[in-house]
Amino acid sequence: MNPSKSRLARLTPWCALASLLVGVAVLGTRAVAQTTATSFSGQAIAVNLNDIHQPVPGPIVVADTGPLPGSGGSLSTSVGAQNFYNGDLTLQSASASTSGSGNTATSTSSVQSLSMMFMDANGGTDTLSFGSISANASATCGASGATTSGGSQVSGLVLNGQAVAVTGEVNQTIAFSGFTLVLNEQITSAGSLTVNAIHIMVPGCMDGVISTAHADIACSSCPVCVDPALGLGSAAGCTVLELTNAQVSVTGPAGGIFGDMCIGPNGTLSMSGDEFVTGTIRLSPGAKFSNSSHGTVHVQYNADLSAEIHDAYAAAANASAQPCTQTFAKLDGQNVTTITGNAGLNVICVQDVVIAGRQIHVTGPAGAKFIFNVSGKFVLTGGGAGPQIRASGGVQPKDILYNIMGTGPDVAFSGGGGGVDCCAAIVDGTLLAPYRKIALSPGLVNGEVISGMNISIVSGSSVTCPSCQ
Repeated sequence: MNPSKSRLARLTPWCALASLLVGVAVLGTRAVAQTTATSFSGQAIAVNLNDIHQPVPGPIVVADTGPLPGSGGSLSTSVGAQNFYNGDLTLQSASASTSGSGNTATSTSSVQSLSMMFMDANGGTDTLSFGSISANASATCGASGATTSGGSQVSGLVLNGQAVAVTGEVNQTIAFSGFTLVLNEQITSAGSLTVNAIHIMVPGCMDGVISTAHADIACSSCPVCVDPALGLGSAAGCTVLELTNAQVSVTGPAGGIFGDMCIGPNGTLSMSGDEFVTGTIRLSPGAKFSNSSHGTVHVQYNADLSAEIHDAYAAAANASAQPCTQTFAKLDGQNVTTITGNAGLNVICVQDVVIAGRQIHVTGPAGAKFIFNVSGKFVLTGGGAGPQIRASGGVQPKDILYNIMGTGPDVAFSGGGGGVDCCAAIVDGTLLAPYRKIALSPGLVNGEVISGMNISIVSGSSVTCPSCQ
């Protein structure tokens, strides 16, 4: 029991306190930014103390984001110092946020310097305080489906004047006479995780949580843009990925970017004309977006793309280190028109890819994967039926990665036909060129475009992931 008898004498029992505060909800200032993606769910609350004492229940809620829309977006709220009933519950500050975009839903909440009194089931009065507390939960769609992760941190937890040892283990349960505490409580189901930093249960009186975070995601059955075996990791979630502070230009008639556009820290994206993006424009901190296009765009600001950027560079380095299974000095669609691989990984080492109005087919059985390590030029120009590298047989665009190594000439497409039903110059597979400029003017990439230099997607060019079935 708390030794401060004078304060306890005037303390309103917590059951009664909550009843008197029927509907009290300190929400703070809430910011909303919509986005579109797969189906999301999330919510974060800093304090949620629910009195179940009858006949009048009354929750006390501080810093509640509210539920995240199924389309995703972001919700956040924060409050400053709070004082309920002359100090029976005080806190210095609290915040909560939840968001959903790309392949991830994330929620976090935190409280600083909280002190509270509550009545236990035996009629005694207890005190609880801490320096800081936080909870986080995330749910992510990956190659194997939905996965979840999360946890909580509690600093300086004191109960009735005694320090409480916080182990960090999941669902650390401490039973006292008249009430129970659960620390780092985690409730999971398929694609869903709720983390409660502290869960207080007083039989017949109070059931409340301090710092709770919930994240949930429903993964679509859409085909992947890049097979996980090719090693792009989280970079495979961006149809267009700018790795650095370079410029990305998207202009012209409606070719379209089918999927998310991801712009690295301090990068610049400009869009104009009838070009469009079906997914979310994800801007890293410092990235700028100039839009004079005619369609609606969905933007996520201050997106953390560190994992995507790291994985793209790592994939390029790993691909470059693979031993060659076939070697060509030049691919131009004249002497070699078909490249046939076996099931498993095929590494095609090429000096130059220079195709003018001809086609090359990449074929093999189902399960065949191709990495083209290109050390020189990668240029497709117009004429004839159009310069193209196409997947055939059991090979799909997701099975092909063009790793254009080191510095050198721009990766360049041309040949007309931009806009709807783009284009004459076509590549099935993903372009990975961390140290080269990429210019589609126009061109169609049935995969992804990744670079750390300027990217031009102009004259009605298109970059497309497979559509959902």
